[in-house]
Amino acid sequence: MKGCYFYILFLLTILCFTAQGQVWDDRLFNDCSSPAEMQLLKSWPPDSVSPASLLEMLLIAEGMEDPMQRAVFYGQFNLMTEKLSGKIKPNHSPQKKAKNIFKYLHKQVLKKYQLDAAFSDVFRSGKYNCLTATALFYMTAEKFSLPVDIYLTPTHVYSVLETDDRKYIIELTSPKKGFDHDDDQEEYIRYLLEYKLISEAELAAKGAAQIYNEYIEERRKIAPELLVPTTYNNIFAFSLQKDDFDSSFCAIRKAAFLDPGSNKYRHSYQKTLLGVVGSNASRSSNFWGEIVKSLAFFRESQELVEPLWELAYAVAHDAIDTHRDYSGAIDMLNSLKAQVPIDSLNRRKISELEKYVLSSRVQQLYRRGMYEESYAILRPLYSAYPEDERLVDGMLDLGIKYAYYLADRGKISEAAVIMDTLRGDFDAFPIVKEAYINIIMRHIADDMMAGSNYPMVEEWLLRALDVDPANLTIMEALPRVYHYWGMQKVRENRLWEARRIIKKGLGIARTDQQLKEDLEQVENAIAFEREMQQDKRNKK
Repeated sequence: MKGCYFYILFLLTILCFTAQGQVWDDRLFNDCSSPAEMQLLKSWPPDSVSPASLLEMLLIAEGMEDPMQRAVFYGQFNLMTEKLSGKIKPNHSPQKKAKNIFKYLHKQVLKKYQLDAAFSDVFRSGKYNCLTATALFYMTAEKFSLPVDIYLTPTHVYSVLETDDRKYIIELTSPKKGFDHDDDQEEYIRYLLEYKLISEAELAAKGAAQIYNEYIEERRKIAPELLVPTTYNNIFAFSLQKDDFDSSFCAIRKAAFLDPGSNKYRHSYQKTLLGVVGSNASRSSNFWGEIVKSLAFFRESQELVEPLWELAYAVAHDAIDTHRDYSGAIDMLNSLKAQVPIDSLNRRKISELEKYVLSSRVQQLYRRGMYEESYAILRPLYSAYPEDERLVDGMLDLGIKYAYYLADRGKISEAAVIMDTLRGDFDAFPIVKEAYINIIMRHIADDMMAGSNYPMVEEWLLRALDVDPANLTIMEALPRVYHYWGMQKVRENRLWEARRIIKKGLGIARTDQQLKEDLEQVENAIAFEREMQQDKRNKK
């Protein structure tokens, strides 16, 4: 038999599901497929399969993009069948025709068994495995109108010729005993051991009957085009052996897409993803794109999707907790949102995880003193979750720190905008009023001491008074401002302006004795000035 290496064993439970067809989605394949492959996938399944079209599909699946190169291989196939035609007589029985084809292929074409052989290797070097040899035998039999069927097991592909009186198993990997092969259980198990498809320990634990049932007895007759997903499955297995995860995931996804009736490919895809990503937590974010694709691929199979969602949450957490990759985590979550309805449980889980990611990012920026950047993230996050006590506390702390930060750099207007926003959300919190007043008083302190820019000082004190009308510090500061401001106008001999300013102060601090005295002095000065002007007019 010399079975093919189709099966990768992971210590994970195989999840049962009902096979379902897939809805075409370019995003599942466009980053790992040639244009020829994309066309093959989009147009699947084919309307009919001829030797030429099967050869074409197999070569495309192996990555042969050049149509001229594929044409050369078909030319070699035609040349081979022309040479073989002399050995196939019209009066030969189906059995004899099949046997002659079998002998010819092993004598002239199939030279050396190699587990990871590609179909193109058949004509290049004569290397083959069960899949490629069976495909070649089937195509050749079709050229001579032989009714050959193809059977697939979890580890093997072989052909069957069914005549009127009996069935012939044709084992292409056994040149000497392969035609009319005896379905020998012991021999199959020897092959499984020889090619390390099972271990001696596994055989001892399960027994020969169970091993045979798992790896051989579970067989199905397949249409010839299903050799294409089997080819992708081979690519998956061999790529996985080399830790080429991008190639292996892409290949098994294609296999599962092309053969939705097979549980095997879907199970292999999911098990491998869970196994590889789950066992490589330190670099699991590298597989995020594949997790997102797998969620799209399995969206109709809830029992398969749920473990993938749990894995997605774990990877997003890992991106933050291990790698501190906040932007990467947000990109992950945004890609997840497209997978689920807004009112679904998973969407709510994504929202919670997004809140965790953003909150963690805010804390990181805050610790670095990057208040503007952290505030820009926290403000809309708090707006989305205003009942979250942690966000309330964070908003208060960060908002006040950010306002102080701006005020200390002379950006008092921007600081006031922040504080006004906090007042709108947290007016009942004394800490907000206190911070607002402190920021304003620190801002105007120098101007009050220097006796300059009284209009600005008045503006900010009135704003502070609006924040806290009962604040004694402000109520004491305002009369002093109007006093100094009014006296400044007196020194400039602008008595009427001084009177207006002092009266404004008395409108706020009606009982302030200093302002009352100021007003009396100013009005006396105005009266004296009027008398002087009247004397001048009388003298004239």
